Amino acid sequence: MKKIYVVVIIMLSVFSLKAQDYSTMLTAGNTPQANVLNPGYMTNSSFLGFPILSSFALNATNSFSLNDVVQERKILLSNISDGSQMNVGLNFDIVNVGIRFRKKNLITISTSAKTSADMIYPTGIFKFIQSNSIDKVASYRVDLQSSATVWNETAFGYTRSIGRRWSIGGKIKHLLGIVGGYSNESNLNITKNGLDSYTIKGDANILIGGYQTDVSSVNFEHLMQNRGWAADIGIYYRSKNRRGSFGISVLDIGYIKWGNGLQVKSVDPNMEYVFNGFDDIQSVLSGGSVTTAVKGVIDSMLNVIDLDTVSTEFVQGVPKTVHIGGAYYLNKAERHALSVNLLAKVEGKELYDYSATLGYTYYSRSKNFRLMGSLTNRKYDPLSVGVGMLAESGWLQFYVMTEGSVRGVKSLANVKNVGFKVGLNFLLGKGRYWSTNYDYTL
Repeated sequence: MKKIYVVVIIMLSVFSLKAQDYSTMLTAGNTPQANVLNPGYMTNSSFLGFPILSSFALNATNSFSLNDVVQERKILLSNISDGSQMNVGLNFDIVNVGIRFRKKNLITISTSAKTSADMIYPTGIFKFIQSNSIDKVASYRVDLQSSATVWNETAFGYTRSIGRRWSIGGKIKHLLGIVGGYSNESNLNITKNGLDSYTIKGDANILIGGYQTDVSSVNFEHLMQNRGWAADIGIYYRSKNRRGSFGISVLDIGYIKWGNGLQVKSVDPNMEYVFNGFDDIQSVLSGGSVTTAVKGVIDSMLNVIDLDTVSTEFVQGVPKTVHIGGAYYLNKAERHALSVNLLAKVEGKELYDYSATLGYTYYSRSKNFRLMGSLTNRKYDPLSVGVGMLAESGWLQFYVMTEGSVRGVKSLANVKNVGFKVGLNFLLGKGRYWSTNYDYTL
């Protein structure tokens, strides 16, 4: 049984997922995905997202690049500073439908598969591995700080135009937890007493939801015990001449209650455990696998520590997203537009990620083809560049966007952030509502 929990802890502590950042989507102008980011955004028409392909997004962000820790073919784990984080995100819409009626109203229904998490690297293990010399006696603190959630979201939304300039909207979401959990300020201390002699002391406190005894399968009955609710709110403003727009939204104000959770914790945080040797440490110093060594160290520690496992219920908040953004057409023909988007992600009381994006969009004369470019500053990546295109033919709308670190132009080993978005939408009733990008025929 203990091995099962070690696997889950490794998954939450070394491989983390988080929700996809939609901020660059407003650079593309009118799309159904803009309403996802701000429920106050009134789309130009009714829409139907192509099942599964409505929106697929992949994003990876790391607080250090490969070149920061590998120099002259040597691995320098000591270059990984405390508080370093890694995030990998995957998100896609299964169903996304919007129906406009009586000109001023929009109802949306969507179902999405989402992941969200963040991980702080256990730098104490890295320092221990890097400086584990034969004659050195020292202590290293290892923090196991991570949070990961995978869930299904079904949302019902309503957007209403108020006059000719304002629109407001909100969404109610039912959340179905698949797997999730977090480490509750767990920390361990490794003390090297001598040659192949170590003392472990500390507290491991991990909450896991969605798993029973078999982590390889998901039981539907158990899934129905892991449910929660969330809400989105948003407001959007358009200038009198329709050339400028501005919006504010707060997304995912809510939680998931894990009804079939497990808590893995130390029986006695003050007890010391002595054992001999870690596997694979010396291999790292000669160029071996860091991932294998980190897994081996955590595995060894948790196998030695006396752990207690109890069934429990617990509530886990889903990460909230705050978005502020706007756009402005540079000419009356609405062929060139600039946009600015600020995004902040909050988990609990912690601001764990943010981005600021400056975007440019070129529109063809027919408005059926657009080219997008963006520059983004993120928490761990000073500058990323994005490019994309959007094309419409009849009622069909297709878009694709990519993003990557500017540092990666010189060498891929300098990359800290990469992203990819692609989607396919059907715009229904386009002829009734569409004239220009922000003309809603109110």
